Amino acid sequence: MLGKIIKQEFKGTWKFFAVSFSAFTLAVIALRLTVEPYMSNINSPGILGTVFFIIMLLAFIVITALFSFTPTLVNVIRFYKTTVTTRGYLTHTLPVSTDKLILGKLIVASLWQLLTTLYAVAAFVILFFSLNIFDPYLIGYDLTSVIGRIITADSKAFATVILIIVSSFITMISAVLKFYCAMSIGQSFNKNKVLFSILAYLGIHIICSIVGTCFGVSTTITLQLNTFTPQMMEILISILKAFFMPAIKLIVIDLAFAAAYYILTRHFLKNKLNLS
Repeated sequence: MLGKIIKQEFKGTWKFFAVSFSAFTLAVIALRLTVEPYMSNINSPGILGTVFFIIMLLAFIVITALFSFTPTLVNVIRFYKTTVTTRGYLTHTLPVSTDKLILGKLIVASLWQLLTTLYAVAAFVILFFSLNIFDPYLIGYDLTSVIGRIITADSKAFATVILIIVSSFITMISAVLKFYCAMSIGQSFNKNKVLFSILAYLGIHIICSIVGTCFGVSTTITLQLNTFTPQMMEILISILKAFFMPAIKLIVIDLAFAAAYYILTRHFLKNKLNLS
């Protein structure tokens, strides 16, 4: 049944993301074609050329931010309409457990968020490196050499990169569950469910911020003076090695938050369901 829920969620959301991906692609192509003529005079672009480039860069940042926010907006609306409103009657009459209902929606929401993030990063890399804005040898290494150097230079540095990627994915899942948790709490009220959902989200955010501060991750990194060599790659390796333990701590904290959000969401949907 979980597979059917996932399939249904994809059917209910793919059109929104098809439009979102298409609009973002067109925006990036338009920006690329518009900025390219000015890149031929990058060494002496003039005042107008510089101002134009800054405006285009800001436009790209805004467009990317809106594109990145699309999964959150679509998935929050989808969860609210199909789970905690009167339309949710149909959802909750299905012969499926609360756990599978939450997991099905979470899996699809997380996949869309992941695809959106990867697409935005790829667009950024292709756009700016294709314009030759960055000299690949500016820090003494091209991109391939940077990756190879991290892998071979120090196993701890490479492990940190893996941990950061894992932490980012867990954080993404936790963020989705936080919205689910807030909406599940808000629906337990008889009136003003949207308002109470917003208040619940703010309350959860404040509590998590306090907890995160108490058990927070110290990201203070001390580098010896002799690490600041002309080879900037060595500084990057030192930073990654210093961030190894904080990265592990981030994963543990995010997993704890995600588990708490899931338990609360499950509790309110299963025991405090109020679709009136």
